[in-house]
Amino acid sequence: MPFLNWCKNKRYMCVALTLLLFIGITSVIVLNEYSNEKPEYMGETCSTDACHQTAENLFRSMDFSVDPCSDFYQFTCGNWNKKHHRPNYMELFNGLFEGQFNVFKQLQDVIEANETANDPESVKQSRIFYRTCMNTEQMDALGLKPALQYLRSFHLPNYPSVTLEMFQSNASNANFDWIESVAEIKKVTGVDIIIGFSFLPDFKNHSISKILFSMPSQKSIFEVEKNIEMIRKIEKFADFMKNVVIEFAVASNQRIPKMILDDVKIFKIFQMEATFSKFQLEAKSMSYFENINFSSSEFKTEIDQMVNQYLKTMFRNIDPNFNASDYKILKFTHYLHNVMKYISTLSKVDMENYIWWKAVEQMIPLTTTKIKKMHDEIMKIFTENEAKPKWFICSLLTNKLFGMALSHYLVKPTFINSTEYNTTLEMVSNIRSTFHNSVNDIDWIYNDTKQIIFEKMDAIESFLAFPEWIFDREKLDEYYGELNCSSTNHLENVFEIHAMMMENELKALKTPELRKDFDYDINPTTVNAAYNPFNNRITIPWAMLQYPLHNLGLEVLNYGALGSTVGHEWIHGFDNNGRYFDKDGNFDSWWPTDVSDEYTKRAKCFIDQYSSFYMPEIEGYVDGELSLNENIADNSGLRIAYYAYKMYVKRNGKEKHLPKFQRFTDNQLFFISFGNRWCDAPTPRGLSINQNDEHCPNKFRVEGVLSNSVEFRNAFKCSKHSRMVSKSPCRVW
Repeated sequence: MPFLNWCKNKRYMCVALTLLLFIGITSVIVLNEYSNEKPEYMGETCSTDACHQTAENLFRSMDFSVDPCSDFYQFTCGNWNKKHHRPNYMELFNGLFEGQFNVFKQLQDVIEANETANDPESVKQSRIFYRTCMNTEQMDALGLKPALQYLRSFHLPNYPSVTLEMFQSNASNANFDWIESVAEIKKVTGVDIIIGFSFLPDFKNHSISKILFSMPSQKSIFEVEKNIEMIRKIEKFADFMKNVVIEFAVASNQRIPKMILDDVKIFKIFQMEATFSKFQLEAKSMSYFENINFSSSEFKTEIDQMVNQYLKTMFRNIDPNFNASDYKILKFTHYLHNVMKYISTLSKVDMENYIWWKAVEQMIPLTTTKIKKMHDEIMKIFTENEAKPKWFICSLLTNKLFGMALSHYLVKPTFINSTEYNTTLEMVSNIRSTFHNSVNDIDWIYNDTKQIIFEKMDAIESFLAFPEWIFDREKLDEYYGELNCSSTNHLENVFEIHAMMMENELKALKTPELRKDFDYDINPTTVNAAYNPFNNRITIPWAMLQYPLHNLGLEVLNYGALGSTVGHEWIHGFDNNGRYFDKDGNFDSWWPTDVSDEYTKRAKCFIDQYSSFYMPEIEGYVDGELSLNENIADNSGLRIAYYAYKMYVKRNGKEKHLPKFQRFTDNQLFFISFGNRWCDAPTPRGLSINQNDEHCPNKFRVEGVLSNSVEFRNAFKCSKHSRMVSKSPCRVW
């Protein structure tokens, strides 16, 4: 009885040791409960560096005290925050951001390297661009002069008409044309204001190159809902706006006391922003089919006139013989109808003031230290984050504009001969095959409709890693054209590059052969993947094929992380938007009515399920309608990735064990890798952003998908009463 006697004298220490022993035993019991079957393959343990790195990351991220059938996100990600610290200037931080940070570190080496005679001119220009971006002293020396010059080119005044009537010294032009103004801004900055404008040259048949008028892609920092806290923030933002107006007036040699600025006109800008944001959210919650096929005779003429005028402005000095009939124009008429109806109630002064502010908002980060500091302070009130460091801003911008050039040195041409590349090609092929099998097994789709699906599926192009022309110096420089970055004017550099790219793309609409060789959707250095319905293509950049999203040591882990992402993008071709495009990217309703109705019914299941997910941090629910397409892609994408891995094992044999995870089966590791891919550390503001985004918070991207997954339930032997098992599972594909 020595332990009991010792406990009498060491009561508190004894209690602590007993608790620790209890926790340890409980953890073992829990571990055995969900891993009570022996691994399918009693083979060797992987000893590569990649396996050890992944095992250590997973082990330190997981919370083994949690039952995976009760809370798989906590089980997989419970300790992720302890190892992965969210930078204090970011609202969201997850594996994607971690991967992008890793790429940025490598980009720094390329940007800061000494120049050589063999450097492509575009690489040299990228270094000038970065150095100019970092040179705050030079920006301060230029002041607001570059911004004022661009405002005039946008047909906007140096400062807006927001003073009281009795002090109105800068009366707006009675002939102000808002369409001309927003089109000019788009041409130079690439930014959509009020109207979203995108286009795609058709390299198979340039007579049907497509142009889309929809809603802007940029999101507002303001919430549509009104509450006391938001009103306080808006009041502070209004004060910030007044200070910016005064700075622009001073730069124009005008003295405007703050007291004469009209609060009514300032707050009118907020009202317009809230209204346009509301229209955008409504449109995003609708399918492409609903948006495009919305029919109303009201404001139809105004919409058509707006489209024609916008296009004439865009093609001015590019195509003197421009004719809208040469292009296939798609319009989100529901959104455009709401916009034109609302604008009909506004004055030209209102429109000019709003567009002036939206244009200036884009230029503020590219101007003086004084204004940027004012901006950082107000943004901290909204985001509760610190200002982004200069190196991060400049790296982000340089990567966005010079990603292809920097890839010349960052990416190795031999990568296409690597095991990582070839196994990813096999992964894409397996996902194609498993989706084919999945569609074939569906009993609510007619065989004729399945045949159309198969034809589209077979036509999907997969652009993997990078275009080979980035290693051709002449081709690379041709892509960037006659670019000559200033060593002193950062604002000019940013807008000149955007304008050059826009001009090249607009020219390609008429003559696609000019840009056919450069047809690529995402920079190789960007950690993201995408499906484009207009050209029926999936792009998986080189940066996505790096740790922590790929190269994880075992293919089961790669399929769980990257494979689910590839599957996700694949399913976007057949989500509630993608299903309305044919194999050539043409918008076409090719679904029989009763089959389409069944699809809608199944999609409604997802809407209801995700709309029930509650976020106590912000006292709000997920928007199941807004996130529908992403949720369909998440659910079906994981499923086809799971069976794609089974196809890999059948062809290549079972894999070795992962260190520290020998008790887990391959099936369980697949889902653990998937869950870990979505671990994150959001702030409450980050959750609010997700609430108004097509992507719901990562926690629910894991729980929603797995609660619908029979494969997950079987892998972890979850009972039908488990929290992670949906009583009414949803499925489309």
